Amino acid sequence: MLGIHAFWSKPTLTGTQGHHLTGVDKFEMYDFELLHFTLSALFYKKYNGPIHLYTDNVFLEYLKLHKLTNIWDYIDTNKYNEFSQLDLNSTTNWTGFKTWLLGNISAPFLLIDHDNLIYTKIPNELFDKSVRFAHLESINPYYYPDKIDMDCGNFEFNENWDWSLDVANTCLLYFKDDKFKNKYSKKAMEFEVNNNPEDKHLAEVQYLFADQRLLVMMLEENSVDYGTFSNSKFTPQGDIPDFTNIGNDPLLSKVGFDHTWGYKHHLKEDYTARKVYIKRHVEMINNNFNEYYDILEPYFKNYL
Repeated sequence: MLGIHAFWSKPTLTGTQGHHLTGVDKFEMYDFELLHFTLSALFYKKYNGPIHLYTDNVFLEYLKLHKLTNIWDYIDTNKYNEFSQLDLNSTTNWTGFKTWLLGNISAPFLLIDHDNLIYTKIPNELFDKSVRFAHLESINPYYYPDKIDMDCGNFEFNENWDWSLDVANTCLLYFKDDKFKNKYSKKAMEFEVNNNPEDKHLAEVQYLFADQRLLVMMLEENSVDYGTFSNSKFTPQGDIPDFTNIGNDPLLSKVGFDHTWGYKHHLKEDYTARKVYIKRHVEMINNNFNEYYDILEPYFKNYL
Protein backbone atom coordinates (compact mmCIF):
# COMPACT_ATOMS: atom_id res chain seq x y z
CA MET A 1 0.00 0.00 0.00
CA LEU A 2 1.29 3.46 -0.89
CA GLY A 3 2.10 5.54 2.18
CA ILE A 4 1.74 9.33 2.25
CA HIS A 5 3.35 11.97 4.46
CA ALA A 6 2.13 15.57 4.24
CA PHE A 7 4.11 18.34 5.91
CA TRP A 8 3.39 22.08 5.91
CA SER A 9 6.14 24.29 7.39
CA LYS A 10 4.13 27.53 7.55
CA PRO A 11 2.37 26.78 10.90
CA THR A 12 5.81 26.48 12.51
CA LEU A 13 6.84 29.83 11.07
CA THR A 14 3.64 31.75 11.83
CA GLY A 15 2.84 29.99 15.08
CA THR A 16 -0.56 28.51 15.85
CA GLN A 17 -3.33 29.04 18.33
CA GLY A 18 -2.34 26.53 21.00
CA HIS A 19 -0.17 23.49 20.25
CA HIS A 20 3.00 25.16 21.55
CA LEU A 21 3.95 26.77 18.24
CA THR A 22 4.71 30.44 18.89
CA GLY A 23 6.30 31.30 15.54
CA VAL A 24 9.94 31.51 14.43
CA ASP A 25 11.92 33.46 11.83
CA LYS A 26 13.70 30.39 10.46
CA PHE A 27 12.25 26.92 10.14
CA GLU A 28 13.65 24.27 12.49
CA MET A 29 12.46 20.97 13.93
CA TYR A 30 13.34 19.51 17.29
CA ASP A 31 15.85 16.68 16.97
CA PHE A 32 13.39 14.13 18.37
CA GLU A 33 10.69 15.25 15.89
CA LEU A 34 12.96 14.87 12.88
CA LEU A 35 14.21 11.51 14.12
CA HIS A 36 10.67 10.19 14.58
CA PHE A 37 9.60 11.57 11.19
CA THR A 38 12.43 9.87 9.31
CA LEU A 39 11.88 6.58 11.16
CA SER A 40 8.21 6.78 10.23
CA ALA A 41 9.21 6.73 6.56
CA LEU A 42 11.86 4.04 7.01
CA PHE A 43 9.58 1.70 8.95
CA TYR A 44 6.82 2.12 6.41
CA LYS A 45 9.16 1.21 3.55
CA LYS A 46 10.44 -1.80 5.48
CA TYR A 47 7.06 -3.34 6.18
CA ASN A 48 4.34 -1.87 3.99
CA GLY A 49 5.47 -0.29 0.74
CA PRO A 50 6.71 2.93 -0.86
CA ILE A 51 6.17 6.26 0.88
CA HIS A 52 5.78 9.67 -0.73
CA LEU A 53 6.24 13.07 0.89
CA TYR A 54 4.17 16.09 -0.13
CA THR A 55 5.56 19.29 1.28
CA ASP A 56 6.64 22.86 0.58
CA ASN A 57 9.96 24.27 -0.61
CA VAL A 58 10.93 25.43 2.88
CA PHE A 59 10.84 21.91 4.28
CA LEU A 60 12.39 20.42 1.14
CA GLU A 61 15.37 22.74 1.50
CA TYR A 62 15.59 21.81 5.19
CA LEU A 63 15.76 18.12 4.24
CA LYS A 64 18.41 18.86 1.62
CA LEU A 65 20.47 20.72 4.21
CA HIS A 66 20.35 17.68 6.48
CA LYS A 67 20.90 15.22 3.60
CA LEU A 68 17.64 13.39 4.29
CA THR A 69 15.83 13.57 0.95
CA ASN A 70 16.65 9.94 0.11
CA ILE A 71 14.56 8.75 3.07
CA TRP A 72 11.39 9.06 0.96
CA ASP A 73 10.75 7.32 -2.34
CA TYR A 74 9.29 10.47 -3.87
CA ILE A 75 9.03 14.11 -2.77
CA ASP A 76 6.58 16.55 -4.35
CA THR A 77 6.22 20.32 -3.86
CA ASN A 78 3.91 21.02 -6.82
CA LYS A 79 0.79 20.08 -4.87
CA TYR A 80 1.75 22.50 -2.13
CA ASN A 81 2.16 25.26 -4.70
CA GLU A 82 -1.47 24.64 -5.74
CA PHE A 83 -2.64 24.58 -2.12
CA SER A 84 -0.84 27.81 -1.26
CA GLN A 85 -3.13 29.72 -3.63
CA LEU A 86 -5.91 29.29 -1.04
CA ASP A 87 -3.93 31.45 1.41
CA LEU A 88 -5.40 29.43 4.28
CA ASN A 89 -5.01 30.77 7.81
CA SER A 90 -2.16 28.61 9.18
CA THR A 91 -2.64 29.77 12.78
CA THR A 92 -6.10 28.20 13.05
CA ASN A 93 -5.88 25.45 10.41
CA TRP A 94 -2.43 23.99 10.91
CA THR A 95 -3.44 20.59 9.45
CA GLY A 96 -5.00 22.26 6.41
CA PHE A 97 -2.49 21.04 3.84
CA LYS A 98 -3.10 17.43 4.87
CA THR A 99 -6.88 17.92 4.58
CA TRP A 100 -6.59 19.57 1.17
CA LEU A 101 -4.16 16.98 -0.15
CA LEU A 102 -6.64 14.16 0.46
CA GLY A 103 -8.81 15.52 -2.34
CA ASN A 104 -5.93 16.13 -4.72
CA ILE A 105 -4.15 12.78 -4.95
CA SER A 106 -5.58 9.48 -6.13
CA ALA A 107 -6.57 6.58 -3.89
CA PRO A 108 -5.75 4.04 -2.63
CA PHE A 109 -3.25 5.30 -0.08
CA LEU A 110 -2.57 5.43 3.65
CA LEU A 111 -1.79 8.89 5.01
CA ILE A 112 0.44 8.87 8.09
CA ASP A 113 0.99 11.87 10.35
CA HIS A 114 4.64 12.83 10.68
CA ASP A 115 4.55 12.22 14.46
CA ASN A 116 3.36 8.64 13.96
CA LEU A 117 5.20 5.53 12.84
CA ILE A 118 3.95 2.04 12.01
CA TYR A 119 6.45 -0.58 13.13
CA THR A 120 4.61 -3.69 11.86
CA LYS A 121 3.23 -5.10 8.66
CA ILE A 122 -0.41 -4.08 8.21
CA PRO A 123 -2.44 -7.17 7.22
CA ASN A 124 -3.68 -6.77 3.66
CA GLU A 125 -7.16 -7.78 4.79
CA LEU A 126 -7.50 -4.45 6.60
CA PHE A 127 -7.52 -2.59 3.31
CA ASP A 128 -10.93 -4.09 2.51
CA LYS A 129 -12.90 -1.16 3.95
CA SER A 130 -13.56 2.01 1.98
CA VAL A 131 -12.04 4.06 4.82
CA ARG A 132 -9.94 3.26 7.89
CA PHE A 133 -8.48 5.58 10.51
CA ALA A 134 -6.26 5.02 13.54
CA HIS A 135 -8.85 4.67 16.30
CA LEU A 136 -12.02 6.16 17.72
CA GLU A 137 -12.12 8.89 20.35
CA SER A 138 -14.82 9.77 22.83
CA ILE A 139 -16.00 13.35 22.51
CA ASN A 140 -14.15 15.71 24.83
CA PRO A 141 -16.27 18.90 24.90
CA TYR A 142 -13.18 21.06 25.36
CA TYR A 143 -11.75 20.03 21.99
CA TYR A 144 -15.05 19.37 20.22
CA PRO A 145 -17.51 22.20 21.00
CA ASP A 146 -21.17 21.91 20.04
CA LYS A 147 -22.35 23.37 16.76
CA ILE A 148 -24.15 26.21 18.53
CA ASP A 149 -20.88 27.32 20.16
CA MET A 150 -18.77 27.32 17.00
CA ASP A 151 -17.74 30.35 14.94
CA CYS A 152 -17.12 29.33 11.34
CA GLY A 153 -18.34 32.13 9.12
CA ASN A 154 -20.49 31.06 6.17
CA PHE A 155 -19.88 27.33 6.53
CA GLU A 156 -23.07 25.32 6.05
CA PHE A 157 -23.73 22.43 8.41
CA ASN A 158 -25.73 19.46 7.18
CA GLU A 159 -28.82 18.84 9.30
CA ASN A 160 -28.37 15.08 8.80
CA TRP A 161 -25.06 14.96 10.68
CA ASP A 162 -25.16 13.08 13.96
CA TRP A 163 -23.31 15.06 16.64
CA SER A 164 -23.42 12.20 19.14
CA LEU A 165 -21.00 10.03 17.14
CA ASP A 166 -17.48 9.25 18.31
CA VAL A 167 -14.59 11.03 16.65
CA ALA A 168 -11.97 9.60 14.27
CA ASN A 169 -8.31 9.97 15.17
CA THR A 170 -6.74 10.55 11.77
CA CYS A 171 -3.04 10.08 12.52
CA LEU A 172 -3.58 7.12 10.16
CA LEU A 173 -6.08 7.59 7.36
CA TYR A 174 -6.74 5.12 4.56
CA PHE A 175 -8.97 5.65 1.53
CA LYS A 176 -9.75 2.85 -0.91
CA ASP A 177 -11.23 5.00 -3.66
CA ASP A 178 -11.76 8.62 -4.64
CA LYS A 179 -15.48 9.38 -4.51
CA PHE A 180 -16.04 9.75 -0.77
CA LYS A 181 -12.46 10.91 -0.16
CA ASN A 182 -12.91 13.87 -2.46
CA LYS A 183 -16.33 14.69 -1.04
CA TYR A 184 -14.98 14.72 2.51
CA SER A 185 -11.91 16.78 1.60
CA LYS A 186 -14.03 19.37 -0.21
CA LYS A 187 -16.41 19.81 2.72
CA ALA A 188 -13.58 19.88 5.26
CA MET A 189 -11.81 22.58 3.27
CA GLU A 190 -15.03 24.60 3.09
CA PHE A 191 -14.91 24.62 6.87
CA GLU A 192 -11.23 25.52 7.12
CA VAL A 193 -11.56 28.46 4.75
CA ASN A 194 -14.24 29.78 7.15
CA ASN A 195 -12.36 28.84 10.32
CA ASN A 196 -11.05 32.21 11.49
CA PRO A 197 -12.63 32.75 14.93
CA GLU A 198 -11.57 35.62 17.17
CA ASP A 199 -12.25 33.64 20.33
CA LYS A 200 -8.91 32.23 21.55
CA HIS A 201 -10.29 28.86 22.60
CA LEU A 202 -12.21 28.27 19.36
CA ALA A 203 -9.16 29.36 17.37
CA GLU A 204 -7.22 26.60 19.13
CA VAL A 205 -9.66 23.69 18.73
CA GLN A 206 -12.07 24.23 15.85
CA TYR A 207 -9.73 22.77 13.22
CA LEU A 208 -10.42 19.39 14.82
CA PHE A 209 -13.97 19.51 13.49
CA ALA A 210 -12.68 19.34 9.91
CA ASP A 211 -9.67 17.18 10.72
CA GLN A 212 -11.44 14.48 12.73
CA ARG A 213 -15.08 14.93 13.78
CA LEU A 214 -16.55 15.66 10.35
CA LEU A 215 -15.16 12.43 8.91
CA VAL A 216 -17.31 10.05 10.95
CA MET A 217 -20.38 12.26 10.51
CA MET A 218 -20.00 12.12 6.74
CA LEU A 219 -19.18 8.40 6.69
CA GLU A 220 -22.44 7.69 8.51
CA GLU A 221 -24.41 10.21 6.45
CA ASN A 222 -23.25 8.56 3.20
CA SER A 223 -23.48 4.95 4.47
CA VAL A 224 -19.81 4.32 3.70
CA ASP A 225 -18.20 1.26 5.26
CA TYR A 226 -15.30 2.09 7.55
CA GLY A 227 -13.11 0.74 10.32
CA THR A 228 -10.08 1.46 12.46
CA PHE A 229 -6.52 0.16 12.83
CA SER A 230 -6.90 -0.47 16.56
CA ASN A 231 -9.01 -2.40 19.05
CA SER A 232 -8.72 0.54 21.44
CA LYS A 233 -10.67 3.76 21.81
CA PHE A 234 -9.27 6.97 23.27
CA THR A 235 -11.43 7.76 26.28
CA PRO A 236 -9.90 10.74 28.10
CA GLN A 237 -11.00 11.43 31.65
CA GLY A 238 -10.88 15.21 31.65
CA ASP A 239 -7.25 16.11 31.00
CA ILE A 240 -6.04 12.58 31.78
CA PRO A 241 -5.47 10.46 28.63
CA ASP A 242 -6.77 6.91 28.69
CA PHE A 243 -7.58 4.09 26.29
CA THR A 244 -10.36 1.53 26.55
CA ASN A 245 -10.35 -1.81 24.77
CA ILE A 246 -13.49 -2.05 22.62
CA GLY A 247 -12.75 -5.09 20.47
CA ASN A 248 -10.68 -8.22 19.98
CA ASP A 249 -10.11 -8.35 16.22
CA PRO A 250 -6.89 -10.40 15.79
CA LEU A 251 -6.01 -8.52 12.60
CA LEU A 252 -6.10 -5.18 14.40
CA SER A 253 -3.92 -6.63 17.14
CA LYS A 254 -1.19 -7.14 14.54
CA VAL A 255 -0.96 -3.42 13.79
CA GLY A 256 1.58 -1.54 15.91
CA PHE A 257 1.97 2.21 15.68
CA ASP A 258 3.71 4.80 17.84
CA HIS A 259 1.93 8.16 17.82
CA THR A 260 3.83 10.79 19.79
CA TRP A 261 0.70 12.99 19.71
CA GLY A 262 0.46 15.55 22.53
CA TYR A 263 3.41 14.01 24.35
CA LYS A 264 5.71 15.93 22.01
CA HIS A 265 4.86 19.11 23.92
CA HIS A 266 6.21 17.52 27.10
CA LEU A 267 9.30 16.29 25.25
CA LYS A 268 10.12 19.82 24.14
CA GLU A 269 10.31 20.94 27.76
CA ASP A 270 11.69 17.90 29.61
CA TYR A 271 15.25 16.89 28.74
CA THR A 272 15.13 13.67 30.76
CA ALA A 273 11.98 12.47 29.01
CA ARG A 274 13.44 13.48 25.66
CA LYS A 275 16.61 11.49 26.37
CA VAL A 276 14.60 8.34 27.15
CA TYR A 277 12.50 8.87 24.02
CA ILE A 278 15.52 9.34 21.76
CA LYS A 279 17.40 6.36 23.21
CA ARG A 280 14.42 4.19 22.29
CA HIS A 281 14.68 5.51 18.74
CA VAL A 282 18.39 4.73 18.64
CA GLU A 283 17.50 1.14 19.52
CA MET A 284 15.10 1.13 16.57
CA ILE A 285 17.89 2.32 14.29
CA ASN A 286 20.35 -0.25 15.59
CA ASN A 287 17.84 -3.07 15.23
CA ASN A 288 16.36 -2.12 11.88
CA PHE A 289 18.24 0.59 9.97
CA ASN A 290 21.90 0.34 10.84
CA GLU A 291 22.79 1.59 7.36
CA TYR A 292 21.23 4.95 8.31
CA TYR A 293 23.06 5.25 11.64
CA ASP A 294 25.65 7.76 10.44
CA ILE A 295 23.20 10.05 8.67
CA LEU A 296 20.81 10.08 11.65
CA GLU A 297 23.50 10.32 14.34
CA PRO A 298 23.48 14.16 14.49
CA TYR A 299 19.93 14.00 15.92
CA PHE A 300 20.73 11.68 18.81
CA LYS A 301 24.46 11.84 19.55
CA ASN A 302 24.06 14.49 22.28
CA TYR A 303 21.78 12.16 24.26
CA LEU A 304 24.03 9.10 24.39
